[in-house]
Amino acid sequence: MMRARSTGLFVFLIGLLPAALAQAQENTLVDSDHPLLISAQSGERSRLPVTFDADDLPAAEPHPLLQNFEPSPQDAAVPAQVQMPEDSPAVDTSSPCMTVLTDPTYRMANQFPAGQWAMQYLTGVLITPYHFGIPIGQQVHMNFLMENVRFSRVIRGNDPSRFLRGSSEFVVELHCMPIIYGPGTTVIGGAVYGRYNFSFTSRERLVFYLQAGGGCMYSDAYLYPPTSLVSAFNFIIHIGGGCHYFINRSLSLDLESTYYHYSNGGIVMPNVSINGANEFIGFTYYFGRK
Repeated sequence: MMRARSTGLFVFLIGLLPAALAQAQENTLVDSDHPLLISAQSGERSRLPVTFDADDLPAAEPHPLLQNFEPSPQDAAVPAQVQMPEDSPAVDTSSPCMTVLTDPTYRMANQFPAGQWAMQYLTGVLITPYHFGIPIGQQVHMNFLMENVRFSRVIRGNDPSRFLRGSSEFVVELHCMPIIYGPGTTVIGGAVYGRYNFSFTSRERLVFYLQAGGGCMYSDAYLYPPTSLVSAFNFIIHIGGGCHYFINRSLSLDLESTYYHYSNGGIVMPNVSINGANEFIGFTYYFGRK
């Protein structure tokens, strides 16, 4: 029984301890002269005496390396210039790819001046009447080994003030085409073209061009009927485009996709005609360049 009473008294005293501590803390705050308590008791707002102004901080000693350094007013007035990554070139011009395509030695704006003469040679198989498996008309199947030699002269150089800024060429073509499949043995002819060069870029080895024109030709295919060329004399209509890749200033490798139409214009009936197209490869030599 005595042990139970002692345990109850101990629990009672433990329960009174938090209340006694809270009363003692309250008495301490009431007797305090803290500004917040004084303003709360009087009902008036009191400005805190503690501020955090930068001027209240103690001045730090300068670094020994900066003690004798005093920036001039002129330096202080000029803002610092920082070079951002955007200021650097986006492409490394020294890379092999840029050297191949954009070598500054081959400035096409200067490579096609008015009066420039050139000679071009192209070869390939002209397939008729099929191109990429698409039949064209009811023509007799004939294939030609195209051997073209062209002489050209730039009649108008580059001009950035024009809408068409590139250069223009007058082209004379001489071609001899052995017939490798179909009636006949050979075709001999010539034509004149107008060519436009996309040569207005300042740093390129690669120059594209478009051309079109016409002429006339002779073939002995009319002696071997049935044939699409029913007369010895026929007209030529030509449309094509290609590109020059300059190996050096005087020589370029050429690739061309071209379309040819041969017919006698109704001089001899029936005028069956020939339509053919294919890709050709060759080179161009530019006279007078070093």
